[in-house]
Amino acid sequence: MVLRVVSMPTGWPGVTFDEAGHVLAIDLHSNNLTGNLPTEGVAFKSLKSLNLSSNSLKGDVAAFSKQMPALETLN
Repeated sequence: MVLRVVSMPTGWPGVTFDEAGHVLAIDLHSNNLTGNLPTEGVAFKSLKSLNLSSNSLKGDVAAFSKQMPALETLN
């Protein structure tokens, strides 16, 4: 099964897309997030910037970031 984006997603605060609909950046700073960073199952292959600062997240940052091969900035 192949899913295709018919129109560009809109109304997603903190999420930036490219022209093809790939997620390029996610900014979730100061959102009162808690819990552990996932060590598998993250599939953002085009994600370049992720801001999770000022939250209460724990876990293996290296294992988490390895799941996003294009990641350039992690806060």
